[in-house]
Amino acid sequence: MSLRRLLLLLPLLVGCASPTARLPGALPQPPLVERIDARVGAAFTGPARAYVHPTPLVRFPVGEASAARFRQAWEALFAEVVELPDWPPWREKPPPVDAVIELDKVAMEVAWGNDHDRADFVRVLYRACLYRPDASPVKCWTAEAAGSHQREPGECLSDLSVCVSEQADAVMREAIARFLLEFEADPEVKAWAAALPPRRREAAQP
Repeated sequence: MSLRRLLLLLPLLVGCASPTARLPGALPQPPLVERIDARVGAAFTGPARAYVHPTPLVRFPVGEASAARFRQAWEALFAEVVELPDWPPWREKPPPVDAVIELDKVAMEVAWGNDHDRADFVRVLYRACLYRPDASPVKCWTAEAAGSHQREPGECLSDLSVCVSEQADAVMREAIARFLLEFEADPEVKAWAAALPPRRREAAQP
């Protein structure tokens, strides 16, 4: 193998050999949002849910953790949420829901710093879309957040990955909060919700 090819493959090999960071799979508390009276299907594209960000020190399973957090956020947003199967694709046959909300992009950037003159940096980006059952789009949103932290001398010396994982957790929560704020205030969402037929009560009042 040539030296050039080895250098190209080195980041991938290092990422595969790195330990996996522990990221919480849930928000600390349910989001406080105005619930929409709708039955909505939750979808996660394979690349988004399976996304793992590799670094020389640790791998971040940000896709899996983000899917769990968005599922929690959507359960706060809608009266009923049903998770749609990966196969067959929901676009092939309209599901029996009022809409489908799909997380289709998860991206992460991590820049390691040091404990004297360069801060650790984490950025997370999400893209989520709301669709009608026939797959026509209502709206898509891109939400991102970033944060940096300058370590003190000796800080996180025992396990640097724990410190940066905590920073990643905070950035993920901020990005999801930004998505929720944009979603709630969006006039196209309000118009879609206003056009929904009244949901029937599943049980008669005593």
